[in-house]
Amino acid sequence: MTAAHIREPKNADFVEVMFLESARIYKVFKNNRKCKEILKRLREAVEKKLAVRVQLDTPHGDVIEDVG
Repeated sequence: MTAAHIREPKNADFVEVMFLESARIYKVFKNNRKCKEILKRLREAVEKKLAVRVQLDTPHGDVIEDVG
C-alpha cells in the first residue's frame, strides 16, 4: 500500500497511518518492539510516495505489526 499520512495523537499509545488504497485508519502501537523501525520506513514511504508491504495483526485488522 502507498503510505499517505502519519498522525500522532497526543497522549495516545499508538500512531495512526493512512494509505491511498484504503479509507481505513491503521494503527502502530508504541509498545510494538519494532515501532521505531516501522515508523521510520513509513515516514520514508510518505516522503518518497513509495508503496510498502504491510503486515497486519489479523487478515482484516487495522493494527500494523510490520512494514517491509
